[in-house]
Formats: sequence, structure tokens, C-alpha cells
Amino acid sequence: MLCIECHHLSSSIIAPIITAIGSLLTGIGAIILALWARKNYFKERESKTKLSIGLKNTNYEVGNSTKVYLDVTLKNEGKVDIRTFKRFEKGSDGKPKAVGFTWRDYAVDSTLHDNIEYSIELQVKRVKQNKIIALFDWFDPNQYETIKETEHINLLTDLEVQDLKDPGFYMEPNESYHLGCWLNLDKGLYEAKVIVVGEKKNLPDDFWHRRLPFEVK
Repeated sequence: MLCIECHHLSSSIIAPIITAIGSLLTGIGAIILALWARKNYFKERESKTKLSIGLKNTNYEVGNSTKVYLDVTLKNEGKVDIRTFKRFEKGSDGKPKAVGFTWRDYAVDSTLHDNIEYSIELQVKRVKQNKIIALFDWFDPNQYETIKETEHINLLTDLEVQDLKDPGFYMEPNESYHLGCWLNLDKGLYEAKVIVVGEKKNLPDDFWHRRLPFEVK
């Protein structure tokens, strides 16, 4: 009888200990798994590209016209290089030729919605003065007036090389570039759209754009 009581006493002591050890091991496993996931997350983030885009406009009165200088700032804030879409390919004559586009978007009905011609492109539209409460649809002709001369501006004109061996424009980590252009614009409210198209193999991830308003007084 005494041995039976001892056995029951031992079982009542061991069972909670085993349960506690099991809970402890489960907790440790969960912590290890969380640390592993966190490490992989940050490791993956380190390999991602990160680009910031800024814009500054300066107006100059020359005679009876206003000349505007738009200064676009690009900064590689990631830890890896950023390379843009290579615009030149081998033509039928063996010489480099520019591709027709670097990026295209299509509407639901498969019609062409947007066409980007250059690797780093600037588009400028005039904001229409109407009674629409919210202006946000870049493609709505009731909200924005398209200016043909500023519909596709190549910001890499001074830097592009028409060479099949050239890797294209690239930015190293923490590197900044200022790309600009002059425009003749009437007084009014405008919006600029800066678009950067990354390497073809990294699309659509390496695709950046930012819209920035400015005024010509």
C-alpha cells in the first residue's frame, strides 16, 4: 500500500514538471523561430533597392517670358546599387538603337494606358482651373492639361551612352544625383511627375515615381 502511494505521489510531482519543460521548450522554439524570421526579414530588406525623389523649381523672368528650371534630386538610400533600364539594343544593322519604351501600362480592356519612353523621365502637366473638388487622376483631361513638349522629357540626355556594352545609368548606395532641365511655361499651377524605370530583370519592383506640384508666378 505504501509503494502504491509513493508511485502516485511521484506521478503527481513529475507530470507538472514534464508539462512545464514542454511549455518551456515550446517557448524557446517560438523565440528561435521569431529571431530567425526577423533576421531573414532584415537580410531580405538589405538586398532591396530604395530610392528617394525630390524636386525644386526656380523661376526666372526673362523679357516677357518665364523660364523655369526644374532640379530633380535622386538619392540611393538602400544598401545595393540601383541600375536603370538599358534603353539601347542591337538593331538590324548591328548598331545600337533606342527601344520604343521602357514601361507600359494597359487598361482593363487591354488598351494602352500609359507609355514611358525613357529610363528616367519627367512629365509636366498644367492643373486646370475648374470646380472639381479633388484633383488626382493624372490621366483625366478634365483635371490636367497635357503639354506636348513636356509629355516625355529624358533626364539622362547628358549621361546616356548609345553603346551596347554600356551598363546604363546606375547609382551606388548613398549616392545622389541632380538632373535638371529648362522649360518655358506660362503662369499657372503645374504638376511634375518623375519616373525612374529600373533594370528589366527587376521590374516591376524597381519602378519609382513621384508627383510634385509647383507654381509659375
